[in-house]
Amino acid sequence: MTIDKSKKLLINRNLWVLQIFQIDWIANYLRYEMKYWFTWISLVSVMVYQTIYLTMNQAAAKLP
Repeated sequence: MTIDKSKKLLINRNLWVLQIFQIDWIANYLRYEMKYWFTWISLVSVMVYQTIYLTMNQAAAKLP
């Protein structure tokens, strides 16, 4: 094996490792983002539900 071939193999292997790390980092970031958005959306939906529930109760109390 010549020096050029071994250099090419080494560079390719390093690029492959970098790609794996990058994919892993993106996956972790997306997982964090999904947790964040899921928490946010669930909190907001509970607040909206409470608001609608209280409004309906007040409207029902005003009925004759």
